[in-house]
Amino acid sequence: MDTDITESWPPPLRLRRSLKAKYLRISISATNEVELVVPRGATKADALDFLNSKKPWVLKQLKKNADKVIVPPLPEHHWPFTLNFRALNMRYALQYKITSASHIRISMVDEYTLMISGPLLEPQAIFHALKKWVKKQGQWYLPIMLNELSVQIGLGFSGVSVRGQKSRWGSCSSKGAISLNYKSLFLPKALCEHVIIHELCHTVHLDHSSRFWGLLTEHDPKTQLHREQLKQGDQFVPGWL
Repeated sequence: MDTDITESWPPPLRLRRSLKAKYLRISISATNEVELVVPRGATKADALDFLNSKKPWVLKQLKKNADKVIVPPLPEHHWPFTLNFRALNMRYALQYKITSASHIRISMVDEYTLMISGPLLEPQAIFHALKKWVKKQGQWYLPIMLNELSVQIGLGFSGVSVRGQKSRWGSCSSKGAISLNYKSLFLPKALCEHVIIHELCHTVHLDHSSRFWGLLTEHDPKTQLHREQLKQGDQFVPGWL
């Protein structure tokens, strides 16, 4: 749960002494960093008394900044503004909001929009939060797709896991347990289904023999085309993953 900024006073701040300043002054950045400028002759107690006298204004500014929807401080060409789950025909727009929360939170604004909120100061922290959210979607949706295709083509499996393999879209164990890569959500639907059917066929032939390719082609007549397209599959996956 986000912490209300009015629950903590005084707010975290930086005390800066200045030989040039003539008066006590408070500045608040867009990311809610509070600086209290202290001129020569003023004590720390004077500065805190001044801060307390400006409490309504400070809280108003902090809340105003916390409510702003902004883009994070990343180079423009690195800003993730969309998530396109082609395998599900789902596309999300991404919005950003800096808040006083201690961690980054991702929530649904509506059916097509995600809000990324929190301390959006470190690019890698934003990417990490997005990666965790995408993985959760994969852990939910991919087993559903696997079950549907399993019933459709009449090939069973003993279990399923969804992970983030670096070089594989999926795998199948000797016991018929299938592992799928959550990044396959970004693949076009036909390619994602090809990956799943490929692994289901391995529950019958745990090799790449002619019998395996025959079975795969039986259930996916466009196997050769999909194999070629899958070689370029990484182009559909966001670079930050």
